[in-house]
Amino acid sequence: MAKKMAVIVSDMVNDFFHPKAAIAFPSCNHIVPPIKMLCDEARKRGIPIVFVGDSLRPDRKSPELEIWTDHCVKGTWGAKFLDILGEPTAYVEKEGFTPMFGKHGEELLEVLRSLNVDALILCGVCTPEIESTAQILSIEPGLKDPERPELGWDIIICNDAVGDCGEERLFDARRDLHLLRGNKGSKLKVTTVWELVSQDFEI
Repeated sequence: MAKKMAVIVSDMVNDFFHPKAAIAFPSCNHIVPPIKMLCDEARKRGIPIVFVGDSLRPDRKSPELEIWTDHCVKGTWGAKFLDILGEPTAYVEKEGFTPMFGKHGEELLEVLRSLNVDALILCGVCTPEIESTAQILSIEPGLKDPERPELGWDIIICNDAVGDCGEERLFDARRDLHLLRGNKGSKLKVTTVWELVSQDFEI
């Protein structure tokens, strides 16, 4: 039976990609076309798309603003997702280094449960965030269904749709599988956007 999927797109916002933005990661520009293709093809097939993006408090009390200059401030152009990616099925604001941080993680889980999907396609910026999100959603007991804590979401990572967020090492999920497979129950598929689309999202 085919898996019911959802796409989670993380932090593909103006402040990380526009040349005149507060923080720009030119080394990540190559992931924009694959993610656009992924979103376009997902919409054609009725696969829900969830945007998860930084939306930081202007009072500079957000954890990220203690480290970096003002960026992705709530309600600003910089915190807006790239227009080229179109509109999501759902949008979850976050304030931290991972979508699973605090109350924002609970909001994301609520959205994912309401979509009633079996597998999640993760993409976006940045490498550590994608890794930690994959690990939590595939391994952490009770996230998919509190009544059946042995279950976790199947995770699909497109190697060409994850940016390095300015880091020297590019994301290579095949090398990092041991970090993501925390137990026998975790399921992780590594592919590319083109492979996923050409196989009609079959895993």
